[in-house]
Amino acid sequence: WSMTEHGRRKLVLHSVLGGRVSEEAFADLLEGGPPDFFRGQNNREVAVLILRVFNHSTLCQEMKAKDLIEMTNLFLENSGEFLTSRGGYLDESSPDCVRVYFGIIRRDAEPASTACAAAVELRQRLENLNEDLDGRFFHKLEFGIAVGVDQMTLGIYRSQNATRLSALGEGVDYVRRLCAANAWYGSRILVDSGVFSKLRDSFAFRPM
Repeated sequence: WSMTEHGRRKLVLHSVLGGRVSEEAFADLLEGGPPDFFRGQNNREVAVLILRVFNHSTLCQEMKAKDLIEMTNLFLENSGEFLTSRGGYLDESSPDCVRVYFGIIRRDAEPASTACAAAVELRQRLENLNEDLDGRFFHKLEFGIAVGVDQMTLGIYRSQNATRLSALGEGVDYVRRLCAANAWYGSRILVDSGVFSKLRDSFAFRPM
């Protein structure tokens, strides 16, 4: 079976995507032709959503290791897994940072809109999680979300130990810094000017 076209495609996709997409998205890729990112692509409009936890250093001092690990795992389950279910590609998932791309797996009509809708739902999801965490561990997660849109280069990037799909663009670093600004402003979601200009008529924004 692994030598058939279907079998080879599944093995290749699994090695490249490695559980970073939803089961539905993986099945769609499996049944379709070779995706664009196999050949590499320039100037693809991609939205990036970055989620950060800001108070891990404090939690490390005040919580038992077992409880903090359990708390962090709940955070990852309610963020990365949720965002892939909304069509995102999970590029990074670490205890203090989750980075997801929209429009990288399939060409969305408006990846920024998909990312913003997911961010609003994610915020409420994490607020609900914080209520549960406060009841169980008497601690909450301080988090912030940022969304940006940019023209990026998609492709399969390889190193000695890993082969994976990812995207390159100047906007990624800017959204990372924008996400950190949530800790300064006390906000939950910040977006860049590209997202604002595209979605000013369909989402409510407040200038910072």
